[in-house]
Amino acid sequence: MWRYCESYTHIQGAERGLQRLEAAVGVTGPEALARILDSLKLDSMKKIDNLKTLKEIVLRLEQIAAEGKRSVRNSPLADQPDSGVGHSIP
Repeated sequence: MWRYCESYTHIQGAERGLQRLEAAVGVTGPEALARILDSLKLDSMKKIDNLKTLKEIVLRLEQIAAEGKRSVRNSPLADQPDSGVGHSIP
């Protein structure tokens, strides 16, 4: 029974990791994921065979996502009002 609980816990951890990965890729774009996989000498997500590697990838992606949000917030254009360019006038 103990092995079953341990396996179930690992499956839950992997599921949470994949959900976090999906959310982070939604912010960073797939290019960031590709760069991280390349840096780890992995040619696809299918090559990830342990939770430690998944966690490393997720943490790197989340860091990139956080840095991107900070740079957008700190952008000089972030505080400027919308010019209306590209919007249709009713």
